[in-house]
Amino acid sequence: MTALGDTGGSAATITQILTGLGDLLDAIHEARGAGLDSSLADTLSAHLGVPADSLAVTKEEIEGHRYVDLDIALADIAGRDPAATVIGVGGGDMRYHHSLGDLVASRRYGMGATPVGQVDYQNLAVAPTGSGPW
Repeated sequence: MTALGDTGGSAATITQILTGLGDLLDAIHEARGAGLDSSLADTLSAHLGVPADSLAVTKEEIEGHRYVDLDIALADIAGRDPAATVIGVGGGDMRYHHSLGDLVASRRYGMGATPVGQVDYQNLAVAPTGSGPW
């Protein structure tokens, strides 16, 4: 039994396994660098064509009972562009406690860049007895 356990192989086999693991980790790192973990500010800036943190942010409160209407309207607008994509906001629970302006400008204030994350979905009532995948 060796320090790495009984591999049934030689040091060359262990070296091949570790080299393969290193290659896998390098591939994961390259994929992340290819935009899978881009920041929210960078993604918005690329979409808008100007630095997102240079724009004014306004706030519009939308009541919960109107979320389904909002979802339908945004789906209609996005449907007009075949290249449209939906992004989520990363950053854990921080995203629930800050405004969009705070999230976009977070790196300016030493909080680190807010990453693009997975999209969160929620089921909401669309009628007194029904719900949909919104």
